[in-house]
Amino acid sequence: MSHATDVEWAQGCARGEAEALTRFEVEFRPLMVATARRFGSADFAQEVAQAVRERLLVGDGDRSPRIGDYSGQGPLAGYVQAVTVRLALNRLAAESRRPVGGDEAVFEKVK
Repeated sequence: MSHATDVEWAQGCARGEAEALTRFEVEFRPLMVATARRFGSADFAQEVAQAVRERLLVGDGDRSPRIGDYSGQGPLAGYVQAVTVRLALNRLAAESRRPVGGDEAVFEKVK
């Protein structure tokens, strides 16, 4: 199945076209939040959804927005969902590596 329309949409988002970005927000915000919610609280889900937006829709230095890398191998919704899962898991992993207590607890263990 061809996902040419999704590729065009993704390219519009990568170019910063308002209509494409608005459609992205309307169609994928609920998907991103629902997907991330499986891994944590409502606040966690909102944070992950924002991270997905930044990852996909904002360029980084000389690099264009990553949504431009979408090649149409599957539906754009699946691509966005996969990015959401990956970022949610990365955040959970980062949180598990954080010390449980404050700085004082870390220093107490060193003494």
